[in-house]
Amino acid sequence: DPDDLDEFEPAYRIRAPYSVWKGLLLGSVDPVEAILKRRLRVDGDVQPILERMRYKDIAARVLARLETRFIDE
Repeated sequence: DPDDLDEFEPAYRIRAPYSVWKGLLLGSVDPVEAILKRRLRVDGDVQPILERMRYKDIAARVLARLETRFIDE
């Protein structure tokens, strides 16, 4: 529930349209490029996220192994 998110105080929050999240999961959208082109809206300090992007290949391999069903397929 989006209202429940306000109870947490995360270091940052990332929001994007469904198509961008789907592209990230499928590997067709580069996360660094999406942040820099503002396709991902980041609330908080972007710098730590960009510093951790060197691990994006590990994250991509993990995401690729997740069973995912897209609502538009």
